[in-house]
Amino acid sequence: MNKAKVNIGLVAGDTVTCIFTDTKFGIRTVLSASVITLGESVWDSVILSGVTADPGDTVTYNVYDDPYCSVGHIVFTSTKAVVTTGVLPDSDPFTPLVGARYEWQASYTGLQNHITLTDACGNEPLEVRSGQPPEQPPVGGDVYAPNKLVLLKPYLTLLGLFAAVATAVAITRGRRP
Repeated sequence: MNKAKVNIGLVAGDTVTCIFTDTKFGIRTVLSASVITLGESVWDSVILSGVTADPGDTVTYNVYDDPYCSVGHIVFTSTKAVVTTGVLPDSDPFTPLVGARYEWQASYTGLQNHITLTDACGNEPLEVRSGQPPEQPPVGGDVYAPNKLVLLKPYLTLLGLFAAVATAVAITRGRRP
């Protein structure tokens, strides 16, 4: 650790602003999944280094529909307050309505330590795949079995089978029905 001793002649009422350029503060984010299928949800988590979150601090999670994290392209925001020292809350779940590529970005704001940290755009891409549309049961009063065997009005099917056999027998005997 580098240490420096600086003597400054101050008088009562003077204001001193210190800028630290050799800081080791950092923010790292962890997305619950990087690829999901439409209809699924995903959430984000934050890990800080060099600083401890205190009650009253906040974490804001934003989801963008463009790769540049542009302000006008926010499609989801979740702001969470720190309640317990050192414990950063996860974002609310995000359930996209459109299959696309999204970018997550998190920001931490410390009220007592006066530190603001923002994750770099592009660190958390999310791909949402459209997937296959869910299977729909047949319409018109037909029976739909879970094993995907569809029986179309069983009594009519059996009747149709008898009619087809009777027609085939009649044709082979030289008669037309």
